Amino acid sequence: MTQENPTYDLYIEPLLALLAEYPSGLKTSQIYEDLATRMSLSQAQRAALLPSGTQPVYHNRIGWAHDRLKRAGLSRSIKRGTWALTQRGRAAAELYAAGMPAELHQAIARPRDKGVPDELIKLDPYEFDGGEMLPPNLEVQIDAFDAETFTAVEAAKIVLAEVDGPLHYGEITRRILERGLWTTSGATPDATIGAKLAVDIKNKGDASDFIRIKPGIYDLNRDGLETASEAEIECIPEDPDTSAPEYISTLEPLSFTDAAERILQVFAEREPMHYAEITDRALDLGLLVSESKNPSTTLNASILQETKRRKERGDTQRFEMLGDGMIGLTRWNQTGLTAYIEAHNESVRRRLHEQLHEMDPTEFEELAGQLLVALGFTDVAVTTRHNDGGIDVRGTLVVGDVIRTKMAVQVKRWKSNIQTPIVQQVRGSLGSHEQGLIITTSDFSAGARAEAERSDAVPVGLMDGQQLVRLLVEYGLGVEKDALNLLRLS
Repeated sequence: MTQENPTYDLYIEPLLALLAEYPSGLKTSQIYEDLATRMSLSQAQRAALLPSGTQPVYHNRIGWAHDRLKRAGLSRSIKRGTWALTQRGRAAAELYAAGMPAELHQAIARPRDKGVPDELIKLDPYEFDGGEMLPPNLEVQIDAFDAETFTAVEAAKIVLAEVDGPLHYGEITRRILERGLWTTSGATPDATIGAKLAVDIKNKGDASDFIRIKPGIYDLNRDGLETASEAEIECIPEDPDTSAPEYISTLEPLSFTDAAERILQVFAEREPMHYAEITDRALDLGLLVSESKNPSTTLNASILQETKRRKERGDTQRFEMLGDGMIGLTRWNQTGLTAYIEAHNESVRRRLHEQLHEMDPTEFEELAGQLLVALGFTDVAVTTRHNDGGIDVRGTLVVGDVIRTKMAVQVKRWKSNIQTPIVQQVRGSLGSHEQGLIITTSDFSAGARAEAERSDAVPVGLMDGQQLVRLLVEYGLGVEKDALNLLRLS
């Protein structure tokens, strides 16, 4: 019989003791190895992976143990992949070297997505039943606690955030139990999870963190614009639908903005978080991999840049910048007007896309030339149609008056996807020191994308129809924006 891995709370005290031995900090790779030895983990336990197959179970649970120590003010990430105790953490490790009182352990282990509120921190010595005392500077809250690792709703958010797509509530439950995120003595845990999700949507409406895609299938409410009706919510099947699609979980690193959205979605409870805290949690959970010396600064800058670009394009914002480094999700405060603006603008974008398909070929090439100029190209010229060799527009991309790259562009006003031979044709038509770019109103096949990125050949850039429309909107080509950021065709 396979031995189960210890739950995350069992790693808290060993991790505290280990970090106490390294005042200047210890790399996570060494932490994993040392704790596996101290906890006498078997080879099977060390080899066990999360359902995603990308991370050992015991690595993940040690990470959650560190998360709990951080929230209690006992530990911190001093840099990427290196943990160390705070002054309070060292004091706690010294005081409880022989064993931590159950009340203290339970208080630290209890999940607190918002951290320990300042008004509830105990600054004075706190006497336990056994006569043990907390040191005056150990700011740890001791109060009633739940037996669950996470609540059912919290656990469901974690699972759905990792897969970045909808799942049947039966599959959500399976992943929750497999990872030990939530425990129950009930005989039908999947029914409990399904009911919890349904009730959350029914009670909170647009404010719920979940949406119901179809009977039994749920996703995170990522944009706040979709909500199931009350009648639909009540139609939950009693048994999991075995035909429900399998969405493979992934813990691969995300972009800074996607990682920030995921952390806010799962942990913020509709309260803004500081960008440094968002970054710390994303790094600890492996959602970010960064060589930057100041990843939190990079994350904040990435969000600011996205916010600016979305405003220019007339897109709905993901993030709300609240000052003093605090960031929230705009969907938390989604209003009817906001939803109307987004729905209207999306309709205009679709109509613009349709108009591109109806344009005269020469007019479409000229529009592509105007876009290139807006993007920073100089010497843009539409080629002669009878002798273009497959190239429709030529120009030079200038970056900061320093970098100059000659580009040969082919535009395709197509509805079907661009295939590999077109990429090869463009590459074969390139002049000396030129790079290629294909702009289409459709999309590219997987083979075409692979060919464009082939490492042993001249690169060919690809711009699909969705990207084309976004850039036309951003630079005001074919559309205009009014004071409410509503788009209209020009």
